[in-house]
Amino acid sequence: MSKNKFLKFISSLILILSTTILCNHNLKSRLDFENDFLWGVYLFENKKCDKAVEAFKSFISKSYASEYIDDAIFYLGKSYYCLEQYADGITHFRTLISDYPESFFSEEAHYLIAEGYYKQSPGVELDQTSTQIALETLENLLSANPSSDIRKKAEDLKKQCREKLAKKIFLSIELYIKLKEWKSAYIYINKLLDEYPETTYSAKAIVILKKIKSKLPTNLKE
Repeated sequence: MSKNKFLKFISSLILILSTTILCNHNLKSRLDFENDFLWGVYLFENKKCDKAVEAFKSFISKSYASEYIDDAIFYLGKSYYCLEQYADGITHFRTLISDYPESFFSEEAHYLIAEGYYKQSPGVELDQTSTQIALETLENLLSANPSSDIRKKAEDLKKQCREKLAKKIFLSIELYIKLKEWKSAYIYINKLLDEYPETTYSAKAIVILKKIKSKLPTNLKE
């Protein structure tokens, strides 16, 4: 759906809900087939996300030629996120991007894919493939859309991803220090400084490097 159509749709949604919901407890039965989408939006906005998922899935299965189909796919993805089912949400955001690249929601869908990968990533002690995918997705988004409306939150999430990846390397540094594996600690310190120089862990790594410098082989002291 185009931006103008979507804004008109939202205006209609507000009018329908504001004039109907207070006087009719059976809103869904009063909406026609096309406006069944509004029922899903109503459920989502009222945090009834499991029911919203079913409503959007039903609408999509019946109305694949509707002008609201991309909006429904987007809200279905967000409803899954509301339930913390990030893998399902990511799947639908990818469908939106591939099938409806001109959708009003396409850009935000890219951001939400990154957010989903970040949120489902495990603690830093474990594999950080999901965090790395989130970071790469954000970098691609920012590169392709330098003046995007969501640039600020994309940059904020990118910073969080880089901090998390830097922390994982820093934990390795601490482990090697504990084991007195000075050369390995040195290698990981340099890895952190090279790849994540702007993070808070970079300054901590520099402090450690100064402390262990005397313990390093001569060829690594320069």
